[in-house]
Amino acid sequence: MPEVVTQLALPEQSNGVAYTLRRSARRRRTIEISIGELGDVGVAAPMRTPAYEIDAFVRRKSRWITRAIGDRRTRPRHEQREIVTGVQALYLGQSLTLDVREDGGRGAQLIDNEIVVHVRAGLTNAVREAEARRRLEAWYRREAERVFTERVREFAPMVGAKPARVLVKTQKTRWGSCGADGALRFNWTLIMAPLSVIDYLAVHELCHLKQNGHGKRFWSLVAKVLPDYVSRRRMLHREGGTYRL
Repeated sequence: MPEVVTQLALPEQSNGVAYTLRRSARRRRTIEISIGELGDVGVAAPMRTPAYEIDAFVRRKSRWITRAIGDRRTRPRHEQREIVTGVQALYLGQSLTLDVREDGGRGAQLIDNEIVVHVRAGLTNAVREAEARRRLEAWYRREAERVFTERVREFAPMVGAKPARVLVKTQKTRWGSCGADGALRFNWTLIMAPLSVIDYLAVHELCHLKQNGHGKRFWSLVAKVLPDYVSRRRMLHREGGTYRL
């Protein structure tokens, strides 16, 4: 089904704000709003949800949307960091030094307090950095899959949920999601976050297997497992912009 673009006039703005509506047969009941890097608004809804119900939901969230757009547009943009020896890179909340070695080896690995990235010898600077970036990202993704799988396995019995599987993806507008198929999906860049933040995301998405939306019952369930979830969530919002290559 093609995307549908609808105009919604927000109370605080006279010219209206466009949002892109995406319908999915896999989405059962929940309607979700996301704000992109440039302040674009996306709405995801089940295939059969009436348009008037979606509009009503977005209107109820209009103040939050306006505030979130403002926050997104005024947030400092982070330049892509160089992937060269001596640069600092985050891993589980720690700032580690990169060591790019032209030794013909493959992949990347953690050695003491360094992330060693192996590349082919004899490359130009641009090609060497591009290859190092690809290999570092591949290592991050493997680590993210390992860590999130372990943390979900740890917290699942506490929540009383059984996810179908844990997946690591590239998600531009969200840190994690819970699919109608029972799969939990996490943004791979979260491997740069402290374990306390990763645990919060793991519990957050596990709780969505029990409760749709973000109502009182949902947050009560999160609080039973992580009483300090608010401080963890604030850390994610405050530092999330640094979790990128």
